[in-house]
Amino acid sequence: MENDDIKTLADQHAKDFKRFTEIEGIIIRGHIVVERQLIRVIEMSVENPREFDPEKLSFSNKVMIAHMMGISDLFKVELKSLNKLRNQVAHSLQFDPKLLHLIIDEVNKKQVVIVKSMAIEVQLGTAISFICGAISQANLKVKKELLETITKEIMNKNNVE
Repeated sequence: MENDDIKTLADQHAKDFKRFTEIEGIIIRGHIVVERQLIRVIEMSVENPREFDPEKLSFSNKVMIAHMMGISDLFKVELKSLNKLRNQVAHSLQFDPKLLHLIIDEVNKKQVVIVKSMAIEVQLGTAISFICGAISQANLKVKKELLETITKEIMNKNNVE
């Protein structure tokens, strides 16, 4: 490789780093935080958590499992959009701002007021925090409903005997 080629590559690399802004970092970190939250609630809900290997599953698989458990029902659009954003940033260092606004708007529809005058980074961070909290809350609701169902079954069985 010639020195000119190396300089060209180095210049391109430097340009790519300069293009990477705080919002891309929030997208990547937010995706990681949401994924960790999904893993936690799945591990807390499965019968044999040691057999659950989150490394073998994609983000979409984890969302699907959480959805099947009734945990991520309200956030399908936001979770899919966050995953698309993350993939766009990770693979091309660019993203579709419409997806970013879609996440924020969808979270706002759920009785959260994300002030539009705040910086977009703050709006996205707030939306991601809300999603993580809601996933945890949904997990508790699912567990409570399961406990209530089991309790009713035991009571009904005891009344029959």
